[in-house]
Amino acid sequence: MILFPKSWKIFFKAILTSFLDVSSTKKNLKPSKRLLIVKVDGIGDYVLFRNCLKALSESDRFNQFDIDLITNSLNKDLTTQFDSKYLNNTFFVPREKIHLNQKVRNEYLNLLNDRDYDLVINWTFSRVVFDDLFIRSINAKNKISFEGDDNNQSKWMKSITNSFYCRLLPTDTLIKFEFERNWQMLEFIVEDKIGLKTFGFDNLPFKTTETNRAPYVVFAPGASSEDRVWSSSNYSKLADLILENNLCQNIIICGSKGDGNLAKAIINGAKNCKKIMDITGTLKLSKLPELFNKSVAVISSESGLTHIAAASRSFYYCISNGNHLGRFHPYPEELICLKGSYFYPPQIEKDIQFLNFKDVTKRHGRKSTFDTSEIPVEKVFQKLEKDQNRLD
Repeated sequence: MILFPKSWKIFFKAILTSFLDVSSTKKNLKPSKRLLIVKVDGIGDYVLFRNCLKALSESDRFNQFDIDLITNSLNKDLTTQFDSKYLNNTFFVPREKIHLNQKVRNEYLNLLNDRDYDLVINWTFSRVVFDDLFIRSINAKNKISFEGDDNNQSKWMKSITNSFYCRLLPTDTLIKFEFERNWQMLEFIVEDKIGLKTFGFDNLPFKTTETNRAPYVVFAPGASSEDRVWSSSNYSKLADLILENNLCQNIIICGSKGDGNLAKAIINGAKNCKKIMDITGTLKLSKLPELFNKSVAVISSESGLTHIAAASRSFYYCISNGNHLGRFHPYPEELICLKGSYFYPPQIEKDIQFLNFKDVTKRHGRKSTFDTSEIPVEKVFQKLEKDQNRLD
């Protein structure tokens, strides 16, 4: 029996799926002034990308184009509420279904191939082979993407999938913050420098000492993987410290429906459980920016909701095991008026203190094996208390 590496199995599965893709019979595409962006990754990725839509739609090169977006169905509420004004058509897809469900995959390919795009952009740095093969089947004159890294595809895979694109944005060797990479792609596409980088949700006030904040702290404890989640007992202890020291009147726990059990465990473990409210699975993503912006603080595991908190100009405190350090966190100070606070396991904190940050990202930026349980509750509370005393 021949055993193939896991990466080979994934690649062959993707190839077999793509053989059944519907293909367009059109050979000579006429100029259509239509642009398609493919951005089907998660919530945090979308938040770090979405401000490029406004700049793209207003650029000299594309201000007369129809701009379409195909994105993960998880992003539907944010896209519809905040970004639809920059788009002509938006297609919301369950990512796993366009990867493996041939019927769904072909339904979307039929819709897209009727559009005769001038340009298709795969706006994802860590490209996935299923997405590349899906884009290969889309009818378009030109296709562009990042050269990207090897996180989701091996080099031999990319030697094949790179050929699906007319142009690739070259990748430098340094780990770079994701918003900066997205802005690089924007300037690569419009073939011009766009000096003023804008980040965040519109019409939300910057926090000041005079701002009337609501008397609550928000917990967003969930994350996409267990190794990123601070324990419920730590959140319970932190809740008691916050409430007993009168930093707020109530604590609100938000997140997806799947975070409900974690929220219950936090409440059950706290002495002041009657002052903690669980709203997991009940609030639309589009309501979170205002909730976060008005709060005393947002305290979260490293997740998509952390990026919403940063984009909401809120006081936010992120507990992270250090995974993707430098790429998704911490935020550069120039992007937001108030710097978020990040808490890492002791070894990473030590390296940040004594080493050049570029060296720290080389050491920890690809994959972290540290545990968030090493991050003490008292350290998070002391930072929050210090910040609040400074503002009062």
